[in-house]
Amino acid sequence: MKASQYNFIFNDIIENTDKTVLYNSRTGALAVLEPEYYKQFCELTNNGLAINNDTYLKNLIECGYIVEDNMNEKAYVKVNLLKNRFESSNLMLTIAPTMACNFRCVYCFEKDQYHNKTMSQETAQSIVNFVKTNASKLDTLNVTWYGGEPLIAMKQIVRISEDFLEICKENNIQYTASVITNGYLLNKEKVQTLISCGVNDIQVTVDGPKEVHDLRRPLVSGRGTFDVIMNN
Repeated sequence: MKASQYNFIFNDIIENTDKTVLYNSRTGALAVLEPEYYKQFCELTNNGLAINNDTYLKNLIECGYIVEDNMNEKAYVKVNLLKNRFESSNLMLTIAPTMACNFRCVYCFEKDQYHNKTMSQETAQSIVNFVKTNASKLDTLNVTWYGGEPLIAMKQIVRISEDFLEICKENNIQYTASVITNGYLLNKEKVQTLISCGVNDIQVTVDGPKEVHDLRRPLVSGRGTFDVIMNN
């Protein structure tokens, strides 16, 4: 076995501790390792010494931190990319129900596109019709809600999701959904609504500690957002 070329190792980002953060950008796996486990990982990947803890070894393999010696990871990524690109039985949609946003992030690529409009009923119905037209050949449907700030357009998310769930039920299609949000409007009520819409993954964007985040991701008014996001 060898270390994945997509590993990123951080030894100094958790204050007052000697723990190591291990991240793999190919699989998205993130782990915090105690010193003894990190030592075993290094001994395996640097010196080829075996790890006797079967559970730990299994986790390292499943998370992609270590791979077979003959594995070409770049080729693996390329094959999966091409496979997904030409796969017709799995439909993945990224939907922006609004470009409106309550933040004014300093680096936002959408900063010249802000407006308060949400997706029209006609556009929403066109998306639903597109899925319905292709439903007979689909095994899975995956939706990512994006923006702007998608939680501003909860009505559109609910309406479209209800139609998607009904289509998937009628055609035996596996449905999954996620949302990428700044987290400022995220409360228990909205979480329950998202769950009812089939959302099983929420990505919240945070730019480092409070003093950094609040400079980079303020509200329209310029006020910081870190504390509200963390509380949510």
